[in-house]
Amino acid sequence: MVTMLTGTEVAKHDNKDSCWVIVHGKAYDVTGFMPKHPGGRKIILKYAGRDATEEFDPIHPPDTLDKYLDKSKHLGPVDISTVVRESKAESPEQNERQERIKNMPLLSQAADDKIRNKSAFQRIWFRLHILIDVQKVNFTTTILGTKCYIPFYVTATALFELRHVEGEVVLTWAARKHSIIQVIPTLASCLFDEIMDATDGDWVQWLHLYANKDRKITQHIIEHTEKRSCKGLFITVDAPQLGHREKDIRSKFAKQGSNVQSSDATDNSQGVARAISSFIDPGLSSKDIPWFQSITKILKGVKQVEDVIKAIEAGV
Repeated sequence: MVTMLTGTEVAKHDNKDSCWVIVHGKAYDVTGFMPKHPGGRKIILKYAGRDATEEFDPIHPPDTLDKYLDKSKHLGPVDISTVVRESKAESPEQNERQERIKNMPLLSQAADDKIRNKSAFQRIWFRLHILIDVQKVNFTTTILGTKCYIPFYVTATALFELRHVEGEVVLTWAARKHSIIQVIPTLASCLFDEIMDATDGDWVQWLHLYANKDRKITQHIIEHTEKRSCKGLFITVDAPQLGHREKDIRSKFAKQGSNVQSSDATDNSQGVARAISSFIDPGLSSKDIPWFQSITKILKGVKQVEDVIKAIEAGV
């Protein structure tokens, strides 16, 4: 018979020297993991000795703890009936409203004050042709050699569970239904396998990849992607760190500690983008291309002629 921990036992470990948290009825020792947490220590310490499930779920895939926390730190099941629950004064409707307000900057954001972002779209015009037979219109085209029934794809967007309770799989269902290519984000709320399984058939999906400072993690992701027959790998090369997103920064990202460098001095002014992206390798350079070459022939984010020439010289 498995011995269950009690809420009282877990509650004793509520500080930076000994930090336990409960997620889905199981206790985890995250003391040593805190310095490596992309969102910083503060958010973990906020739930030290307590149940963090409600805060954990919207921004982490279900396999996060299995993937990144050593098995020796998986402490076992907790008798949930012994865990003290904090009462919430606000109504469910008010909580939902506040949640939407907090999530809005992630749903609508761009660099700085977004003026250039908006004006760029206003400069796009359709080239209209006349006297064309449009009795039967066919939008079918190819994108990077892949047949697509409409000339655009579903791009990678982080943490879609903040938009819809079922996360990225709703986009997968829609993309499959309408024969549109989907790009799966590195920072998905759902498991990669859940998204791949949701196609319910042989349909094209690509993976968007931010290179991790820990190359073993990056290699594992790429190898698993290959095994699941993902048809394309897009490596972002133009973002050693995410941009200055004013709307996001003003929101303070109350859901999560936002210390970029994962030190004790947590800075709450950085916003969600910085909070979830501190794992991105700022040292990624053209010297790393040979390491990726056997796996992909595509670089995402090449904007300058000089960089295109470098990519060609590297054989990409």
